[in-house]
Amino acid sequence: MAVTYEKTFEIEIINELSASVYNRVLNYVLNHELNKNDSQLLEVNLLNQLKLAKRVNLFDYSLEELQAVHEYWRSMNRYSKQVLNKEEFYKLKYCSTVVYMVP
Repeated sequence: MAVTYEKTFEIEIINELSASVYNRVLNYVLNHELNKNDSQLLEVNLLNQLKLAKRVNLFDYSLEELQAVHEYWRSMNRYSKQVLNKEEFYKLKYCSTVVYMVP
């Protein structure tokens, strides 16, 4: 399969995005001192899934397949932000007698 500029550019974008997403989840797991062997934890399962997804050889994919992979990483980017920010969503802030959610 020929390597074109467009394909190489798409691979570079995917590599940057995947590293960002993976590192976000890894930092969360490490900062919260989660057991990386505990498969009952959503964050650990997500980390393991992302680790496997990063191992694929993107040069074996066509440009169309790379675009699908890119969309996968965009989805994982959004999903990981939602999952890792869930505890921020549930923090309550009290103001007088009114209780409201802090984003």
